[in-house]
Amino acid sequence: MKRKIFDHLSEISEEELSVLLNGMSFENTKDAHPITVRKRIRFKKLIACAICLIIIVALSVSGAVYAAERKEYKDAIEFLNENGFVYDELTRSQIKKVYKDIKSKSFSYDKTAELILERVDEYKVEGLEIKEGEIDPEKLEELWEEFLSAKYIKGDIGKDVSYSLFTDNLYNQDTGKVDPFTHSTVEKFVDGEKVFSIEFNKFKVTSRYSITQSGVIVEGRDVDYSTTQGSHWVAFINNQGEYVWDIRFDDIADDKYLWCDTALENDDGSFVLFVRMKNEISAMLVSSDGELLDEKNFEANAARKVQPYENGYIVWASSDLTQQKLIILDSQRRFISLHEYGEYVYTDMVYYNGRIYISATEINPNETFEYAAETFRDENGEYLPQGTDDTLLKLYREGNSAYLLVLDTDNMVPEKYYCVKGAYSDKFNFSQDGELVWEANKIVSVFFSPYTSSFCFGGEAAVYGYVLDGSGKMINKYDTLEIIRFQRQY
Repeated sequence: MKRKIFDHLSEISEEELSVLLNGMSFENTKDAHPITVRKRIRFKKLIACAICLIIIVALSVSGAVYAAERKEYKDAIEFLNENGFVYDELTRSQIKKVYKDIKSKSFSYDKTAELILERVDEYKVEGLEIKEGEIDPEKLEELWEEFLSAKYIKGDIGKDVSYSLFTDNLYNQDTGKVDPFTHSTVEKFVDGEKVFSIEFNKFKVTSRYSITQSGVIVEGRDVDYSTTQGSHWVAFINNQGEYVWDIRFDDIADDKYLWCDTALENDDGSFVLFVRMKNEISAMLVSSDGELLDEKNFEANAARKVQPYENGYIVWASSDLTQQKLIILDSQRRFISLHEYGEYVYTDMVYYNGRIYISATEINPNETFEYAAETFRDENGEYLPQGTDDTLLKLYREGNSAYLLVLDTDNMVPEKYYCVKGAYSDKFNFSQDGELVWEANKIVSVFFSPYTSSFCFGGEAAVYGYVLDGSGKMINKYDTLEIIRFQRQY
């Protein structure tokens, strides 16, 4: 570069050079001695070279600074976009400051706090609700790490095991009628593929079943069961599809037992059946070959789910949808304690890595029903078959929140919770890595249905998965891309 500049300067005429150097004229030098003129011209050439070098250095330095600033700004924009920040009202300088503040983990710039809190608040509406108090740099960093840990990353759920239970009645073409019951069928599926199918004719299966480590316990009724006569059954079918044993409840005591709510397999191969009675639950201990060994009763209308808990059992029990509780039993199925956690509607419970997790929905009807009842009518004041609008969706979302309660087992109180606004809770799963996955259904549409007896509101919801580590901390969140339909009284 320098050589090229000198080459160009050597080609400049004396007159051109004089113009370049402050517009100097040679008129005043025409009478000067030739040697003096040449010296002056040579000196002016040196000055021109020096000026050009200064310009080159200045341009080079400013160009490098500009390139570095431009790259930093570009990196900052990419970072803010990647993390979903809205920065329209920030200047170029503020954007770079926020970027530096987060990357250096300083979290001391006020604009950083504003952006992160805005993003967390948006994120809370979409999924995880994070509670915060006074915001200092340490707390801001904690919020940021919490936010990063729960980004959308698709997780792998463990194998999906399910069973299909149904009865077969043959259609008689000659008589045009359905002949009496012929047999029950139990089919096992893993990830949607059928593993086995078994048929038997001792009793008619219902839809109830409980999956255990070595198989499944299915529930059923007498073939000629009616509301006035007949008994309930349970039968155990192992993982190889073999019918192992069965129990008919009325063979134990007439008209005492209703049906089996759920069942659990112990480490020694025995089973505990939680059988519904009138205002009580019977916890029956059954041997590995189906012999009733013992039973203990405790007060509850239904046993929704049972988990092994320390040296005994924890039972999610209920009287109705709003009176739900956890009951702790010892190893002999004797009552130890009862715990209630407000008027949540529980949807699942699990004991995992020393903590108890409850999936629940908090329902606040607000004015949703009143709004729907007043709005969706025809000109004659009669209800429309169905009705929906944006206001109904907004009210319905505001009235439903999915909660995940994490209980400290030392005192059985929630040590933390997560909340999904505008959603209702669902079930627990486990990932292939053994991590706990909680599912919540974000409400995306709703309609009012006044003429259906089984539900008042229906709609669709998007299913989200929330992954927790062994300490109960949420470490991941993902969209299952599944849309499900729901029908609820509220």
